[in-house]
Amino acid sequence: MLAAASPSLWGQLAAAIPLALLATLSPTSVAVVIWYLGLESPRRLAIAYLGGAFLITALVAVATLVLLQGTQTVPHHHPTPSGAVDIVLGVALLGTAVALARHKPEQRENETTKERRHHPKGAFVLGVLMWTPSLAYLAALKLVSDANAGTASTLVASLVIIACVLLVIEVPIAFYFFYPDRTRVRLEAFHEWLHRHGRTILTWGLAAGGVFMVVHGIVVASAG
Repeated sequence: MLAAASPSLWGQLAAAIPLALLATLSPTSVAVVIWYLGLESPRRLAIAYLGGAFLITALVAVATLVLLQGTQTVPHHHPTPSGAVDIVLGVALLGTAVALARHKPEQRENETTKERRHHPKGAFVLGVLMWTPSLAYLAALKLVSDANAGTASTLVASLVIIACVLLVIEVPIAFYFFYPDRTRVRLEAFHEWLHRHGRTILTWGLAAGGVFMVVHGIVVASAG
């Protein structure tokens, strides 16, 4: 039996971008960027932090896409995307939204951790640790994988997803190079806003993403 036609990569990317943007809503990450931009060597430390974050997100993207697509090299001969994976991710997103709505964990850092962040190596490691993959990011990658596009197109789409995930680091650093004082002020205001409203936005966003992934998975499974 012939496999069903793969969905459009750019259509899948359009659906994946909102999920990727959910992964960037982190008041803690904004606080770290603010802290770095207030130190003596802000550019070097902030870029090291971004480098660690980019490394882990890129490695996760490669591993996820290889795992989902297998080792086949001819793009349009893959089987129909698995709806079961979408449903599992959707249920997990819904569960995360419920847990986020019910619990309010407080994160505190000790002085040793803060001292380590003063060094580029420490900033790089912190970027890796803080940007381990989220369910929203994995769901976004799954949607991109479903298109079964060529290697070059999938790479471009994955880079767009990664750029969206790391937006909260990339934008402040880019603006800081041209408007350092104004960037710090705006970033602190954004952090305050995100601290007040980010949890609510993230909770409802995860819930919406979970519903979307479940419905998408059911449709894909039915079409298969």
